[in-house]
Amino acid sequence: MKRREFLQKIWNDSFGVLPPGKHVAVAGGGLAGLHLAEALLQRGLRVTLYEPRCIGGVRIPLMHACQTPKLRGAFWENAAAFSRQRYEQLIASGYLVRATDSAFGRYYAVNARSLARRLTERLCRAGFVIRRQPFFESEAQNYDGHFLATGASFLPGEKSPLLRATQIVPGHASYATGVNVKEGIVLPPRAEFVHLRDATPAAAKAEALQVFAGKRSFLFHGQRLVTRDRLPAIGFYPPAGENSYDELRLTFLKKNYAVDSLAQESPFLFQGMGYHVLTYAPFLAAAVAAWLTGADKMDENLICNLSPTRFLYRNARR
Repeated sequence: MKRREFLQKIWNDSFGVLPPGKHVAVAGGGLAGLHLAEALLQRGLRVTLYEPRCIGGVRIPLMHACQTPKLRGAFWENAAAFSRQRYEQLIASGYLVRATDSAFGRYYAVNARSLARRLTERLCRAGFVIRRQPFFESEAQNYDGHFLATGASFLPGEKSPLLRATQIVPGHASYATGVNVKEGIVLPPRAEFVHLRDATPAAAKAEALQVFAGKRSFLFHGQRLVTRDRLPAIGFYPPAGENSYDELRLTFLKKNYAVDSLAQESPFLFQGMGYHVLTYAPFLAAAVAAWLTGADKMDENLICNLSPTRFLYRNARR
């Protein structure tokens, strides 16, 4: 079985496994989890979200959507095109979002805390249930499926499902403080702009002064945890007992991947968006919800880019 055929079978087996009316849990009330919960609700699923904090996942109050300092591939461009329509709608609805045109297309400065708060309020009015507590594995049996949309699953540790798929990388980030921006948006105490990973401090500083229009800014050089291929983690996590890509592949023809995953209480991963969360999450949430409820097949580009087999060891060729 060729790699593309193998991945297509994984996605095809997962098509329609959660038809409308099923009850699912979403662990993580950050921007990724909220977008996913909204998309699942719109497809007729009952959703309970687990988030112990009043606002989950938002560390940087101002975030940029559909913005990148370099050219990206088709996957990112498709996500950005989809999300640009969403943010134009948010602007029309009075959300704290400001559009800016650049050499790399239109991008948006989003007040992330305000967006998370309003999304939560809107979802609650639509039948969304929120539990102010962490999600524990023992509760998975109470649901027809559960989603991990929390960065806590990326933290190094023996029980982290993504430990093998992540790495710590250095990088520069610039922050502006107390900057008043026109068109009705005020930057909160920490507004972040993440630079190219190989940027020198001098290049990052010069770029920051352009982005923040010469206002007061400062640089941070530190580490962040990312997936090794810099793409979101999407899909059912490989069932327990399959320790390598080759092992999974050898037994896969006899299994229905999605059904076996659900039966073994394997989580569906929807995380790893990083600072591109506001670009990826709206696009991927809509695609995942349509696919899992049987409303639409998964796009070929997504099949090739997103697969839980990325998180398994590959045995050396003999």
